[in-house]
Order: sequence, then structure tokens, then C-alpha cells
Amino acid sequence: MVQKTIATVVAPLISHVHAKLILFDLEKA
Repeated sequence: MVQKTIATVVAPLISHVHAKLILFDLEKA
């Protein structure tokens, strides 16, 4: 139960950071 909640909170955070990294790479290239 707790793990599911953590996953629900962490998943959007990871995708947000991932998108920022992709944008950073595009700007750097």
C-alpha cells in the first residue's frame, strides 16, 4: 500500500525531471 503511494508520487516527479533533462540536452546540442 505504501509502495503504491510512493510510486504514484515519484513517477510524475521522475517524468518531470526526465523531460527537463531532454530539453537541456536539446539546448546543449
